[in-house]
Amino acid sequence: MKQKEERWLGNQSNRTDKTNWIKRGLIWGVFMFLIVALILPYYSQQEISKTTLVLRLILWIVGGFIFGYLTELLMNSGLVQRKK
Repeated sequence: MKQKEERWLGNQSNRTDKTNWIKRGLIWGVFMFLIVALILPYYSQQEISKTTLVLRLILWIVGGFIFGYLTELLMNSGLVQRKK
C-alpha cells in the first residue's frame, strides 16, 4: 500500500511540474499587463481605450507563456539548479 501511495505522489509532482510553466507565465503576463497597460498610462494621464487594452492583454499573455516556457527550459537544461 505504501508503494502505491509513493508512486501516486510521484506522479502528482510530475504532473504539476509539467504545468508549472503555464502558471508562472500566466502570472507574469497578467502582472506585466496590469503595470504596462493600466498603471503606467493612468499615472502618465494617457487615454486608455478598449482596443488597446484587449491587444495588450493578448500580447502580454502570449509573452507570459513564452517567458514561462523559456524559464522552464532553462531550469531543465541543468544550467540553473533548483532549490529543494
